[in-house]
Parts: sequence; structure tokens; C-alpha cells
Amino acid sequence: MTNAPFNPHPTSSKMSEKAQQRAGISSGLVRFSIGLTGSIEHRWQQMKEALAVCV
Repeated sequence: MTNAPFNPHPTSSKMSEKAQQRAGISSGLVRFSIGLTGSIEHRWQQMKEALAVCV
């Protein structure tokens, strides 16, 4: 994992537990983002490959 010199996305860890619950954020939630360049099929394939490494 790389460290960005800034925080490009807000983090739910700064939210209270009650606010996280209201937002539907559970302790097992995994958030990820993908780029919008290229085809959706290519992005889908990359996502499946990345998830396969995690399980």
C-alpha cells in the first residue's frame, strides 16, 4: 500500500460510531475506488483479479 502525501478522500474513521451506523458503514466494509479511463470491461477484469488476491 502506498501513502499519499495528502488525504484525497474523506475517511469514515473520523466519524463517530453513531454517524457511521447512520451511514450504513459497518466494521467489515471495504471501500475502494477505480479510475474511469479505459473500458468498463477492462476495469471489471482488473477488479476481479485484485479481489481474487485478497480472498
